[in-house]
Formats: sequence, C-alpha cells, structure tokens
Amino acid sequence: MEFKGTKGKWELDTYGGQGSVIDIMVSINDDEDAQIAQVYSLKEMCYKEFQNEEHKANAKLIASAPEMFETVKDLLNELQFHGFNNSVAIYNAKQLLTKITT
Repeated sequence: MEFKGTKGKWELDTYGGQGSVIDIMVSINDDEDAQIAQVYSLKEMCYKEFQNEEHKANAKLIASAPEMFETVKDLLNELQFHGFNNSVAIYNAKQLLTKITT
C-alpha cells in the first residue's frame, strides 16, 4: 500500500497572519511550496477572534496525515511479521489503510 497524496513534508502556515485560516503546505523544491489544504475556523471568522486550540488541532491532524499513514503501515507490517494477525486492532488498521489507498 502506498500513500497516494502529495509527496513531501506537510507543514502548517498561518495565512496572512489573520489566524482564521491555516494553510497546509508542502515543499516542492528549495524555492517553491504548494498548498495542500486550508483549515478555516468558522467561530473565528464570525467573531473575528484569533486561532483557537480546536482549529490548530484540526490543521495539525491534516498536516500529519502522511506520517501517520506510514507509521500505521509500518506498525501493521511489524505486528504481522511477529504473528499478530487476528485482532480487532489489526483488522481496523488494515481497513484504515485500504480506505486511504483505494
């Protein structure tokens, strides 16, 4: 199974310093970044406040997706190598990876 999303390290970038939008960016080369996604905080857009913890947590979760995918895949392979094949956790991990890659 292979991650089919944009290759590279995904990182957070606060859009224009406004705080209600966080960009998820990936470095294409030394001089160029590309936007993967934007995370908006509806509460903040309505009330013109700064970033809240939930908004930041959502953006961090999205930015960590490629690393989480590889970690789950590696853990699953290691567990299966050691004979752990028949558990709910193994089944759920396989289902998650299938969901991401199909």
